[in-house]
Amino acid sequence: MQSTPWVLALLGVVLAGPVPAVLARAGWLRRTPLSTMLLWQGVALAAVLSALGAGLSLATTHGWSTPSALALVVTAVVAVRLAIAGHRVGTSLRSLRRHHREQLDLVTRRRGRLAVLETEQPLAYCVPSLRTSRVVVSQGALDRLAPDELDAVLAHERAHLRARHDLVLEAFSVLHRAFPRWVSSASALQEVRMLV
Repeated sequence: MQSTPWVLALLGVVLAGPVPAVLARAGWLRRTPLSTMLLWQGVALAAVLSALGAGLSLATTHGWSTPSALALVVTAVVAVRLAIAGHRVGTSLRSLRRHHREQLDLVTRRRGRLAVLETEQPLAYCVPSLRTSRVVVSQGALDRLAPDELDAVLAHERAHLRARHDLVLEAFSVLHRAFPRWVSSASALQEVRMLV
């Protein structure tokens, strides 16, 4: 159908610009973080697929012509930018996390499955990995929290690891790095960080 490329292109533009801007201003969405995170992921995926689909659809419906060649080039540029950004962000994050875990192994003591950091500053966080994730808690947090409070904090950190929130953030970081000015990737990344 001749209108398909244009519908997909329009959909991609709307999902990359106005929709994220509206979602970022809709503070009431933050009351349901899981649903809102899924919404952001759906919008981002649909925007990327619409943009790629528009180019491919234009190229296939117009035969070998200047518009179809241009559409293929633009589609290839989008795909290559995504692939390069994905490689760079993924490589960088995995290297940083590996280094962080190595540093934690030097400065923390193990308490069961926890890495305990010897500081009075109360803190708890996780460092994700496929096989060597760490849940870090400070001595200050251990000293201040009641057992049920500590269980809740640790359950929260383990939930981040189980839900692989690191991969969600990584995907939005890739989009932001690949298309920092052309789409509303900054607001999307900021909102997803806050939701996580």
